Amino acid sequence: MKKGIFNASILLPRKLLLSALLLLVAGISGCESSTNAQSSRPVRWTGEWELKDPRGTGKSMKVILTPNGKAYFIPPRPAYSDKVAYDIPLEKVSNRTTLPAGTEVIPLGDVGKKQADRELNSEAKTVVGVMNRAQQAHYIENANFSTEFNKLGLGVSKETEHYTYRIVPQSSRGVMNIGRAKRRGLSSYIGLVYLTKTSSGETVTFAKLCETDDNLSRLPRMPRIPQNSSEEIKCPRGFIDLK
Repeated sequence: MKKGIFNASILLPRKLLLSALLLLVAGISGCESSTNAQSSRPVRWTGEWELKDPRGTGKSMKVILTPNGKAYFIPPRPAYSDKVAYDIPLEKVSNRTTLPAGTEVIPLGDVGKKQADRELNSEAKTVVGVMNRAQQAHYIENANFSTEFNKLGLGVSKETEHYTYRIVPQSSRGVMNIGRAKRRGLSSYIGLVYLTKTSSGETVTFAKLCETDDNLSRLPRMPRIPQNSSEEIKCPRGFIDLK
């Protein structure tokens, strides 16, 4: 019995499938351009191609590109006896051969690392955001901001493999919560928690979360704290406002 291309028994890593698609597009473009030019030279991309998993797992797949622009995907190590090749239904939609302006080109082997970095960034952003909220709660209960990380009761270590978390007191009106990345490729975060007054004179706490690609070897200064709640504190220069 023939099985679908996405059956779990032949499922390939996402990076390997992405490689196949890139090769198919390049191959079909190459085949078509040579056909249109009626060239007598062999088409560069035609033939049988093997795509290996860039993670070094030993898994691979094969793609056959024909001179008339057809592309076939051959799944690896089939769990069934039938010989199967899948006809890939690609359709040319433009003659563009360049990437859109501002496109980030990522080596295929770095795709997994980029995703892992995004997950680490998300974790650190969450921790600093929770630090902000914990500082606001601490002020309501104690009429001051905490200067010690452990007293915030977050249940998170202030030192992890990829981040260091700390509190930098500024004044009785504000505090900075820091999530500093330990290596390049990761973002760092600061949380700004401060006191201001409403139009009725009531003292309230506000918080801001900011992000930077810098590793914070030098901490930024605390921005000017607004005098009233109608104003909003600004992130330091070089930081992105995450609200």
